[in-house]
Amino acid sequence: MLPDKVRKFAAENHQGVLSCFRKNGMPQMSIVTCGPYGDGVAFSTTTDRAKYLILSVTPDVR
Repeated sequence: MLPDKVRKFAAENHQGVLSCFRKNGMPQMSIVTCGPYGDGVAFSTTTDRAKYLILSVTPDVR
């Protein structure tokens, strides 16, 4: 569950940086449009993007 401060911040700031890691440990960062959704924060992407391919194998985000 998102703390109220984080939910408010996400609702007011729709741009974020998604940081995930390739199999070799190198970071892959993407600027995403995001917002609070359910108990977390959501963003959308297409299946041909690196972020989708990486997250489908290793769903570790920071």
